[in-house]
Amino acid sequence: MSEGTTTRLGEHRATICEAIRGRRLLMFAYKDLVRVVEPHVYGLTSEGNELLNGWMRPGYSRTSPEGGWRNWRVDEISHLTLLPDGFDGPRPDYNPHDARMHEVVCSLAVLRTER
Repeated sequence: MSEGTTTRLGEHRATICEAIRGRRLLMFAYKDLVRVVEPHVYGLTSEGNELLNGWMRPGYSRTSPEGGWRNWRVDEISHLTLLPDGFDGPRPDYNPHDARMHEVVCSLAVLRTER
């Protein structure tokens, strides 16, 4: 991994965790497509890849126009933007202990009233 890639991932980490803590939307390019996402969990896979798990907003996928749960490798994300718009909280079926995450860096807190 080059120094530029390492720096970008460090910047992505701070932005992603800020979005998760503040329940704010993220917008980014992934495989040349724009995504708007409610971020839920950010961490590392057992292979050491940084992974973002979240709910993709409806209208941002040709294959699933209704939106839904997705995972994105952070090293494939570009043009990451923290949007001013927020979201209410965890989506149904949210799993803060996702088995794909070997190490969780930050995750959406679940309040007792949201269960």
